[in-house]
Amino acid sequence: MRTEFQNGAHGAPYRVSFTSPFANPRRVLTQILPILIIGALAWFWWDSGRARENAVRAARRACQTCNVQFLDQTVALRSIRIRRDTAGQLRLFRKYTFEFSHNGTERDGGYAVMIGQRLADMHLDLVVDTVPQTSTRH
Repeated sequence: MRTEFQNGAHGAPYRVSFTSPFANPRRVLTQILPILIIGALAWFWWDSGRARENAVRAARRACQTCNVQFLDQTVALRSIRIRRDTAGQLRLFRKYTFEFSHNGTERDGGYAVMIGQRLADMHLDLVVDTVPQTSTRH
């Protein structure tokens, strides 16, 4: 849409032309789309950082509960998927892996599954040492 004004100072005509920025939808899209993409990437980075922090806290707590040592004090993102949760809403499912040790020398693995910011599943591959009972009967 183009609007023109005609006016003149001391009788001299001149034209001022104004074009609405919304007149061309393709132009609007090419200007707004990069901003939306950058905003979505910033949100994803921030949200992933929060989910990772929550996974570290959950893994540390699980290791303390099982009386094992949480190694490296960190988790590693193994996979990320978009799935529906139990309420039917699309959510980001992130699976983080971590390592722990029950004896200080061997490394065992575990994982935490986060749905958004919430812990959905925690698994530790605990190996229970079994010592055979010896009979002391005489």
